[in-house]
Amino acid sequence: MSSHPNNVFRIISTESALAQFSDFPEAAHILATASVSDSTRKTYNAALRLLSNWLGNRELTDRTLSKYLVHLHEIGRSPSTASGVITAVRFISKHTNMPTPIGPFTVRILNGFRNNAWNRGRGQADGIGYSRAEEMSRIAANRRSKYTGFRDAAIILVASDGLLRASEIIALDCEDVQFNQNGTGHLTIRRSKTDQEGKGSIHFLGPPTIRRLRNWLEFSGINSGPLFRPYRNTDKPPEKRMGYRTLSDAIKRCARDAGITERITSHSFRIGAAQDLTTLGASLVELQIAGRWKSPSMPAHYARAQLASKSAVAKLRYEIETS
Repeated sequence: MSSHPNNVFRIISTESALAQFSDFPEAAHILATASVSDSTRKTYNAALRLLSNWLGNRELTDRTLSKYLVHLHEIGRSPSTASGVITAVRFISKHTNMPTPIGPFTVRILNGFRNNAWNRGRGQADGIGYSRAEEMSRIAANRRSKYTGFRDAAIILVASDGLLRASEIIALDCEDVQFNQNGTGHLTIRRSKTDQEGKGSIHFLGPPTIRRLRNWLEFSGINSGPLFRPYRNTDKPPEKRMGYRTLSDAIKRCARDAGITERITSHSFRIGAAQDLTTLGASLVELQIAGRWKSPSMPAHYARAQLASKSAVAKLRYEIETS
């Protein structure tokens, strides 16, 4: 079995991964860096750093990698953590042209991990449907701090209408919002997790969302560049975008202010919108388009309770009509 020197797993956290482009034009370095999103790079980097620390001076082989998965199982980690390690190892092997250490031992241990620890992890965030999103937005807009209040109120409804991921919220620019004369709007998602080529998609924004956006933009004075920005105690908003931590803290604060005690994240609006749309009669194909999912499996998972209420048993055995 071919093995990797341990230090290969520090490549992704340095520019040495781009050394293979040393004899290419500078544009090649830019394109190589852009081939992986910042959030994905950080996730892989963290997983590989922990693996490297555990390996010490040992080489990474199919056997040692499978033993690392056993270690993760024994200390109570979730199957998603184990899968993340394997994805990161596969990535670095592919992009450094080195033989993969993933073999039959690793595959079998990972499958056993998934079957034996399926109930570990924090679990899915709770969904926030349209009505609760509007209530959260209203409470946020009335906050004493108008900067964070108007900003967070707009974030909530934009995320809800657009079924946005955290990365998509952060990446929005003012130029991505189109205001229509009838009080509605359109939002352009230029790039997403399932659209790495940047083909883009356009989504509808309702009148309440547009009103919140107008309030935010008029108060902040922002008219170009990043749409949502961190708070700074200055007269002029900073030029940079919100970070993931700032966004997460803002959503949690809004949920707390609204008296919501469930596990809420920025993903809650995406989940809740999928659930509400299913209740209102949306098909899985329509959900895929609205949420930019490549397959129907995730929206079906999020809306499984709503889909069950529309099942053949509900309609045919109990004659329960659902809209």
